[in-house]
Amino acid sequence: MIVILTGINCTQAQDLSEGVIDFVFEPENSWTQFVIWIEDGSSAYVGTVYITDFIGREGGGNRTSSTDIDLSTGNRWSAFPIWAHKRNVIDTTFGIDNLYPPSESQPSYPADIDAVSGATPNTDVQTKTLELSDLEYGEYECWIEVNRSFDFNEYHEYSSYRGQPSLVWNVMIEVGDFPDSSMVLDYTGYGSPDGSDGDINSPD
Repeated sequence: MIVILTGINCTQAQDLSEGVIDFVFEPENSWTQFVIWIEDGSSAYVGTVYITDFIGREGGGNRTSSTDIDLSTGNRWSAFPIWAHKRNVIDTTFGIDNLYPPSESQPSYPADIDAVSGATPNTDVQTKTLELSDLEYGEYECWIEVNRSFDFNEYHEYSSYRGQPSLVWNVMIEVGDFPDSSMVLDYTGYGSPDGSDGDINSPD
């Protein structure tokens, strides 16, 4: 996969009641899917900060009862497998256990995803912000997972759309009385090519 992220910069403001964590990144193209979330110091999922509409609002990962993810209308379980397994919310809209949210037209569409879904970003520098009013002081881990359809290479070409697996970046940040920031350029690892687990595979 070509480099699509120049870095994550998470900055915690000094006043916790009005503070934020800013996720700053710069996509290299305007068709890559993104999800951003945070975990606490024990690696427990806290919440999603931002997710692109294809998965977050249109149900791209949860739109059929078929488990064949390589159908053109199949569930895109390979999009964000690390995030989906970490969030670990099972939906049964189509009669199967699915870790991805259904579309916003479904009765089971989750409010927490609706609040953070947004358009696929363009190539400008992007800033996605998390308000800190509900977070306790302590260490938090900032994550971003990305995936792009039709991103084939000699090792990953599984169907008409499914190529290389998702990539993740992460940084630690301290939420407390003083500002903190962190940045990373190199990706942490990659997700399952078929979305069957939430493991983070080390870079090859």
